[in-house]
Amino acid sequence: MKKLGATKIVACRAAARDISKEIQRNFDAGVNENRVKWKKLSAYTNLHRRWPSKPILTQTEKGRRSIKVSPLAGGGMSINIGVQYMVYHQRGAPPRLPKRSFVPERVMPKSWNEILFYHYEKTAKAIVGG
Repeated sequence: MKKLGATKIVACRAAARDISKEIQRNFDAGVNENRVKWKKLSAYTNLHRRWPSKPILTQTEKGRRSIKVSPLAGGGMSINIGVQYMVYHQRGAPPRLPKRSFVPERVMPKSWNEILFYHYEKTAKAIVGG
C-alpha cells in the first residue's frame, strides 16, 4: 500500500514537467490553457512592437520564463508566476488590456487532466508491476 501512496508523488513530478512544456507551447501558439486564441493586439500596439514577428506575450521572454510548475512534496502541483505584470495579462485590465490567460484559475484544462492521468496510470503500472 505504501507503494501506491508514492504513485501520486511520482506522477505529479512527471506531470509538472509536461504541463510546463504545454504552457510554453501555448505561448508559442498564442492560445490560452484551453487552446483558445488570445485576442489580437490593437493596431497601435502592433505598430510599436520591437519584434513584430514574435507571438503575443513573448517579446522579451521574461514573463513566460518566470512561470514555474513545481511538484509538491505530498503530490499535487504548484504554479508560480515570478513576474508581477503577468498577473494583469492573466486576468486582464479592462479597458486597455484584454485577458490573455495562460494558466487555469478554477477548472483544470482537459489537456492537463490527460497529462496527469497518463503519468498516474504509467506510474501505477510501474509500481504495481502491471
